[in-house]
Amino acid sequence: HWQTLAHAEWAWLCAHGAADAPAFDLAALTTLQPETLIATMLTVHPAAQLVQLHDPILFHGQVFDRDYLLLTRPMHDINLVGLDEGAAALFAMAQKGCTFGAMLDLDPANSQILLSSGAFQTRIIQ
Repeated sequence: HWQTLAHAEWAWLCAHGAADAPAFDLAALTTLQPETLIATMLTVHPAAQLVQLHDPILFHGQVFDRDYLLLTRPMHDINLVGLDEGAAALFAMAQKGCTFGAMLDLDPANSQILLSSGAFQTRIIQ
């Protein structure tokens, strides 16, 4: 339990100290042509950190009992989001490089969670 808490605290520090970058703007999706959107390569936000939770933890006043904890900093404050195995697998896939279309095809619900959490940068690489 303490080791998981230490990993989460380290991730918090890494997220806090990461380079500033604007988070992916969901409103920007409406300005892209469907073909462009589907082919867009996702770029993970520099502050996004993923921690595997082996047990439920109390972290920064919140209880997290999911499989993973995602820490993001789309603006100035760090957001904490509990994720299941599927969402964590999508995040790992995006870290290695994947298109927006591939992520949506694989798991639309968890894709929306990741997009709205601030896990990706605004920068669009095609």
